[in-house]
Amino acid sequence: MVPVILPPLRQRASDIPLLIRHFAGRLGGERVEFSREALDALCRYAWPGNVRELENTVERLLIMRRGDTITVDDLPDKIRLNQARGRMQVINLPDDGYSLEQLEREVVVEALQRTNWNQTSAARFLRIPRHTLVYRMEKYAITPPDKKRP
Repeated sequence: MVPVILPPLRQRASDIPLLIRHFAGRLGGERVEFSREALDALCRYAWPGNVRELENTVERLLIMRRGDTITVDDLPDKIRLNQARGRMQVINLPDDGYSLEQLEREVVVEALQRTNWNQTSAARFLRIPRHTLVYRMEKYAITPPDKKRP
């Protein structure tokens, strides 16, 4: 047996357009185009779910598309918000306001997802003590996907 070491997708951004084209072709989207901005946003995203998450995203985009070109507006919010951060914006708040508690909950969940639900790493990522992260998880009833609350 020969071990194959493959870095995570976030370290292979140049593979993303090739994988998108492969998945689109396999899923019946051979004629679908991706705008330059959409491809850039997809390449900048960290892909915590790796290639499987990319494949699921491409499938969703093909199902939900409005035309033959997929634009940034068609991308999931988490990828569009990531693109906004790449332009030096931290977050795009809606004009009618946003709940600070909901924002805090989303940030905690994203940090946990990026660190594969490792609480110590997520706390370090958020630059808070681990016990503060645990408190926030309890406050917002955040549990790992494989653990269901009673």
